Amino acid sequence: MPLTKSVLDKMTSLHKDEKTQSLDKCITSVYQGIRNWIEGDIIEKIQTYKHIEGIKIEYSILFGDPSNKIIEYVNNNMVDMIIIGSNGLHGLAKIKALGSVSRKVSESVQCPIVIIR
Repeated sequence: MPLTKSVLDKMTSLHKDEKTQSLDKCITSVYQGIRNWIEGDIIEKIQTYKHIEGIKIEYSILFGDPSNKIIEYVNNNMVDMIIIGSNGLHGLAKIKALGSVSRKVSESVQCPIVIIR
């Protein structure tokens, strides 16, 4: 996993007594890098769709269990609609995916939700 490798690479260059104090710094650095990358991607997409009249796009970057964080955010904010992706599983794979993010969110929120395959 790239995140783990990034933290471990930074930690291996430190002395043993510095590692405990520096782990938080390494994780914070990696977190900030990921957050900046995600935010840049979102802003680029907003620029693509901002010209459409009547559509207001807002975003929030949350870290944690995806379905629980989305449900929590929707329940604590006035969300008009959710547009979420799906893996598009079929057959037996679909049955195994009962715990998928899009399914859990769709079963737990009160606002309209569009699931895109």
